Amino acid sequence: MRVLIAFVVVSLVASVEAQPRTVAVGAEVSSLSGPYADGQAASVRVTLPRRNGWLRMDASAEERFGDRAFVYSAAAAQDLGSRWLIVGGAGSSTSGLAYPRLHADVGVGRKWGSRRQLLTTATVALQDARDVHRDLSAVGEVTLYGDGLVAQVGARATLSQPGDALGYGAHAAVTLGDPAARHAVVRLAAAHEAYLLVGPTPTDVGFRSGEASATWHQPVRGPWSATVSAGLYANPYYTRAGLRTGISRRF
Repeated sequence: MRVLIAFVVVSLVASVEAQPRTVAVGAEVSSLSGPYADGQAASVRVTLPRRNGWLRMDASAEERFGDRAFVYSAAAAQDLGSRWLIVGGAGSSTSGLAYPRLHADVGVGRKWGSRRQLLTTATVALQDARDVHRDLSAVGEVTLYGDGLVAQVGARATLSQPGDALGYGAHAAVTLGDPAARHAVVRLAAAHEAYLLVGPTPTDVGFRSGEASATWHQPVRGPWSATVSAGLYANPYYTRAGLRTGISRRF
């Protein structure tokens, strides 16, 4: 399991409800301890509604651990009747050891209960690095939708090659407010990671890590909204503190 792992699907599979046509742009800065260079990124996301689903495209220019790359991905979600849904996505990057050559995900979910407020999902993800390392991950999540509240818990297991190194982790998130309007999100995660890949000589260290983030989304005027988020990641080798801001417009 590497420090920077990008799952297209896991963060998107929570809902396949109607998504408005939206364009969002954002900027991010991060400060790292120790000998590692600080990071920065600028991104754009386009979300397009589809019949009983949506299509989402992301692109960003990033600099992390001294590597610079253009990162791009696409994901789609589709309801399969009233109970089942499927989500899939793939992406790549132009360069840099800190960025995957290819990552792809596919997930399936089922809604439970008379009001379909409980959603369970299972996702398989593949990540191919620019060196000899490969990750195959399985992720399970349970999401509960309530009035003004969305709660989610999940677990992940990752088999990294070479060496059949096993990584695993768990995460939990709570959304307060209306996800389509003003809301706040708090997320916590903990993991046991196998590989520390931040340069040309990755090390099989088998370390523990933790992460926490908070996000506030605020409608501003008419179709415009603003988002700000702060996050902290820590392992025995370095800590990373990040701040992200963004604006979006519905069409």
